[in-house]
Amino acid sequence: VYRLLPIIISCALVDSINPCTFAVFTALLLIVLNVAGERRAIISGFAFIFAVFLVYLLIGLNLVKAIGIYYEVKYIICFTVLIIGIFTLINSIKGSGGGPMPKFVKTEVAKMIEKVASVPLAFSSGVIISISLLPCTAGPYLIALFYMKEIPLFYSIFLLIIYNTIFILPLIIILISVVIFKKFTIKLKEYRGKAFKIFSFLEGFLLIILALYILFTS
Repeated sequence: VYRLLPIIISCALVDSINPCTFAVFTALLLIVLNVAGERRAIISGFAFIFAVFLVYLLIGLNLVKAIGIYYEVKYIICFTVLIIGIFTLINSIKGSGGGPMPKFVKTEVAKMIEKVASVPLAFSSGVIISISLLPCTAGPYLIALFYMKEIPLFYSIFLLIIYNTIFILPLIIILISVVIFKKFTIKLKEYRGKAFKIFSFLEGFLLIILALYILFTS
């Protein structure tokens, strides 16, 4: 299990800079701050983050053993991750950023965020958005699950908790920073678009490297 930790942590770090999740969460946070105030933003932000953590943990638990059934799954994962990485890289160069997510999904997600002003809605949005953004965020997670496929379930749960804790950590840092440093909110608005493109390019590049690594070494 411990020999897998560097791989799991590396994938989680790549996933943690995912531009799709960053963009959605910062938009939600800024809207709730403007509409409902600081206290509601904190509670709604943590509700959203917890929903993301829970959904990704459950998805991982359901997929980790299924991935180990067929050897061919390795090539499906590599192909999927390569496609996501290439799309993300191309989109970042074009300036749009993000992975291969359909436009209608982006539109519906944007509409949902605009209506979030309560904890139940923030949690529900976290659940729905986590599933909706899977085409954009699944790459590193699939690679991590591929490496977990043959270990006992108990250890898989342990590694999944580590992975998803790292995945949500930047969201927690953003939330705390906005609350403690009020000026950070203004900076967040200014740099959100620029950071989105940078993270998008970085993630696309790393996904391609990870996919090729699995294809030629595993």
